[in-house]
Amino acid sequence: MITREECIRFLTIGVSNTILGFSLFHLSLFLLPPISFKASTAQVISYVPAVLWSYFWNSRWTFKQNMMTGNSFARFIGVQLLLIALSILFIGLLVDLWRYSPTLSWIAVMSFIAVLNFLLTKYFVFSWVPCAKQVRGKAIT
Repeated sequence: MITREECIRFLTIGVSNTILGFSLFHLSLFLLPPISFKASTAQVISYVPAVLWSYFWNSRWTFKQNMMTGNSFARFIGVQLLLIALSILFIGLLVDLWRYSPTLSWIAVMSFIAVLNFLLTKYFVFSWVPCAKQVRGKAIT
């Protein structure tokens, strides 16, 4: 079940994450030399710090994980690898191949990625509990 509090916290972190990612994306576009797949390269550069920021705050504040576990971090990284691959693909197609606006393309792609990120983070990364640690369907700690 998605709670109102989780949505507000995820959106708050998402806004700060978006500011960080968007700023680094445009800074990278400015600083990178004219190369093939410049927008895709800028996306990789901007995505990594944003992913770490997101994990730190969402694990502790949004989904209230008391400690970083190897399992949740591994699942989080797996989800983020999928999402960065999708974002690179879509941004690369829109900007590098079809010559759409980098800003509008980034906003469109990352809006889709944000929704997918929330669903995967909530239902796969932070709510997954091994069967051995469940009693009557509830996680025990």
